[in-house]
Amino acid sequence: MSNAFVTTVPVRFEHVDMAGIVFYPRYFEMVNQAVENWFAEALDCDFRRLHADLKLAIPTTHFDVHFDAPSRLGDQLSFALTVPQLGNSSFTLHHAVSCESQQRLRITQRLVCCQMDGMRPVRIPAEIRECMAHYHDG
Repeated sequence: MSNAFVTTVPVRFEHVDMAGIVFYPRYFEMVNQAVENWFAEALDCDFRRLHADLKLAIPTTHFDVHFDAPSRLGDQLSFALTVPQLGNSSFTLHHAVSCESQQRLRITQRLVCCQMDGMRPVRIPAEIRECMAHYHDG
């Protein structure tokens, strides 16, 4: 297996519903936080630079989610991110989400690099793509 980028996202009060478990749409916010952490910490391109300086966006075009076990307030979720597919303008991420070695969910996410003006697909900048390749497991 390739290197995985691992980041921790705490389950906060804002994430849970009346049943005391994470309300499923909140996982999408957590995924975005994990991706934003990956860009800033591993790809050396925080979202301010990506959006404001490079004028690029990376919208998600597809999600596939498998829920394995519920998560609760106070859990520390570990997001292990790998890149199973790395194209010229698009890439696929796999997120294995766990808490204390228990698998909570598995997410496959497809993203496309686009110009912010017009949202047309463009090549992933070479320096970013090179960093992404360290997490490629395809």
